[in-house]
Amino acid sequence: MKKLLLYILFCFLSFTMFASVKQLSPATKMWVQNHQIAIANASSTQCVDAFVSFDSPTVTARLEQAGAKVNSVFSNFATVSIPLNRIYAISDLQGVNEIDVSHQVRPLSGCAAASTGAVKANEGIGLESPFTGRGVVVGVVDTGIDFNHRAFLDSDLKSRILRVYIPSDNAGTPVPGFPGSEYVGADIANLTHDSNTSHGTHTTGIAAGSILSDSYDTYRGMAPQADIVVCALGDDLSEVHVVDGVKYIAQYAASVGKPCVINMSLGNHDGPHDGTGFMARAFDEIVDTYPHTVICLASGNEGAQQLYLHKTITAGQPLSSFLSYPSAEVDAWSNTSLPFGIQLHIFDKNSQSILYSTDVVHSDTTFSVYSNEHFSQVVNSGDLSISFGVNAVTGHTRIYFKSAMRLKSGYAIGVSYHSADEMDVRVWECTGGSSFQSYNMNGFTAGTSECAISDMATGKRTISVGSYVNRKSHFNYLGTSITDTYAQEGSISTFSSSGVDVNGVSHPFITAPGTAVVSAVNSNLAFKSTYSMIQPDATGRECYWGVMSGTSMATPCVSGIVALWLQANPLLTINQVKQVMALSADKTDVTADIHWGNGKINAYRGLVEVLSSDVRPSAITPQSITMARDSQNVCLFAADASPLTATLFDMNGKLMDRKQGIRSVSLSLSSLSKGVYIVKAVCQSAYQSFKIIIQ
Repeated sequence: MKKLLLYILFCFLSFTMFASVKQLSPATKMWVQNHQIAIANASSTQCVDAFVSFDSPTVTARLEQAGAKVNSVFSNFATVSIPLNRIYAISDLQGVNEIDVSHQVRPLSGCAAASTGAVKANEGIGLESPFTGRGVVVGVVDTGIDFNHRAFLDSDLKSRILRVYIPSDNAGTPVPGFPGSEYVGADIANLTHDSNTSHGTHTTGIAAGSILSDSYDTYRGMAPQADIVVCALGDDLSEVHVVDGVKYIAQYAASVGKPCVINMSLGNHDGPHDGTGFMARAFDEIVDTYPHTVICLASGNEGAQQLYLHKTITAGQPLSSFLSYPSAEVDAWSNTSLPFGIQLHIFDKNSQSILYSTDVVHSDTTFSVYSNEHFSQVVNSGDLSISFGVNAVTGHTRIYFKSAMRLKSGYAIGVSYHSADEMDVRVWECTGGSSFQSYNMNGFTAGTSECAISDMATGKRTISVGSYVNRKSHFNYLGTSITDTYAQEGSISTFSSSGVDVNGVSHPFITAPGTAVVSAVNSNLAFKSTYSMIQPDATGRECYWGVMSGTSMATPCVSGIVALWLQANPLLTINQVKQVMALSADKTDVTADIHWGNGKINAYRGLVEVLSSDVRPSAITPQSITMARDSQNVCLFAADASPLTATLFDMNGKLMDRKQGIRSVSLSLSSLSKGVYIVKAVCQSAYQSFKIIIQ
């Protein structure tokens, strides 16, 4: 009994402090609650990385004075290292709007170079010269990088990796304005690998792996002579470190006067999915600051997972679902500044009945085995914390909950979102370890994969990448054929995420080979019997190439191809690269649905497009296509007399209409039901997406 009273007192004191700090994001309030002992006993050198938003950049001086280290500064937020014992004081600083302790991102894991036309471009067939990415920086932000793999050495066995930046490591040379340190030249030769995975080695090899020789060029990268700069995340895949890594690479490329493309085969699902999350805003601002930087991001590997819910809720009409597994993190967003609430249910899967429902909760709360007799009967251990917040950019309300509950067999946790007002509510399960199920219960909804896209990929100035099946099998180094998938070659990969974000923009923008792709692997860990090729590095160490699948593999295909285009025209901007990509994409055997974006990337055709057009930074903008509509039709107009293709989708990505014309195209709206629709238009000089509402 005494133990129970102490636990209840601890929870009460925790939430008294927890709820009073309004400048903390919902997830950060939970983090503070779970780390109170560490915070109380922390020294000034123990820090946590966070995004801090503020009224004015002048607040950064106050942050430094309060003991924080300000790293990458953007227009109204920064990445900051905050001493644990100063987090409350810093949250109280005048001008600080929100502190969001960094979440963790996740890796999204025949020769792809040949199938995309990159080999043809590398060899200069029918072109003025070969295009191999020479003079372009290919940046990779990832983990599991074998820094001295043979794939990253040139023909003289010298490293093509010019910089290694490790945000969580201070053993190298300090970098002004960034946490961690960098390694250059001979110092890189002394590195081994940053984590016990192969993910970053594989993605870097796909984007920029070297041509070893005529006999061993099967698994070359897309841009085999590009300069390579890597941000090695190690075991700390924090969002803050990712942002710092992207800025580091863009800043380095600008300092040496070279264009760059940055690859991120990483993903996250917490966030509003409207481009206003910290990471999406940071990437957009980096591209604005460094206009010859292109950022490519994986759309996600959740194309077959039921992690998304969406409903317009009203009084008496909540959005309800069950979690397939109780350990989960769930992020719910409204489209208004009005409050909404959350209710939990205990569900007996054997009797198909709800045993208990909480009241609707409107403030930060934790439920556990000690909450009441109903929870004590079904919960073995762990708790579930709920926190409320508001998007500092849009004002939209948010409910975030994290569950570490372990339930007895046969039970599930249910959730319902309630509001007295009509509002649009979208919900994502963020870990990938649970999903939304209806269990055939009336009033409860199963999740879908209709908006399973990564939140960080929803910015305006980045390229989201999906995956298709390029090959079904591969050979190991002994010549044995190994089957990797039974999916049809040329089909979209089942795991490839797609959807329409909250702003009405469809993702992915483009697709590339992502199934059974062979590339370099971390040879510090490898077992050679499972791999496809073995070659020695500069010291004679055996280096291996192996197979992986995921949008993680498709994304560096696109990044490396963009490097070829930037070699052809270093002045290309993100909008021009998107325009070239959309116009040159292979649409053969591509179904007209949202999963494919603009089609399959074609390196050679895009290169021809770049070389044959006089592209300059101000020549092409998305506004080159305009739209007009009435109740019956929507009309698209190009700025010049070129072929124009217009496509109409509903918000689930279903194709409703597609037409082509010269300069103008008209799509009929007469047969459409009420709702929101997306119109995509592409011509030789521009591309644009529009959102329309049928009322």
